[in-house]
Amino acid sequence: RGAGVEIAAITRAADRFLAAASLTATSMQNSASVRATLLDRAQSIFGDPSSDTSTFGSINRMFSSFTTWSTDPTSAVRASQAVNDLSSVFTDLRRNASDLESLRVEADQRIAGVTSDINGLLTQIADLNRSVSTAKVNGQDATGAENAVSQLIDKLSKLIDVRVAQTSTGGFEVRTQSGVLL
Repeated sequence: RGAGVEIAAITRAADRFLAAASLTATSMQNSASVRATLLDRAQSIFGDPSSDTSTFGSINRMFSSFTTWSTDPTSAVRASQAVNDLSSVFTDLRRNASDLESLRVEADQRIAGVTSDINGLLTQIADLNRSVSTAKVNGQDATGAENAVSQLIDKLSKLIDVRVAQTSTGGFEVRTQSGVLL
């Protein structure tokens, strides 16, 4: 038997301001990470600007060949070298365009996948919100569902910048940074 201790209710303690700051920081960090990765990959397509084997090296060789040819415009050897170097630049640029297009397609596919993940999380949050609201209206404990919603919102914040507010019925309202209701 207990010694007079009785649990009246379980309450959920969460600092809304810290939670909002955490969601924003997580979202910003993940956004910056994805952007940096894609930009690094795009930059690597062109190569190191100081390397002779990069696109920039090809362009430098082409300008150098044209400069050399301009000092002796009658030289067939120099003209041939300038044309070959120009052709090499065009080949590099075609390859770069193809590689950048592949990167764009990959980014589009990632966006589609993330959008699907976001929609799935939002569906789960909406379902749990109904459970929270129903429990609160009936005077039941909703902390389990509230904690589950918080975990889903944490996952969502890794994919998109969200703002969260508690509704009058106890559920959670999820909006984008610009205020669009999700």
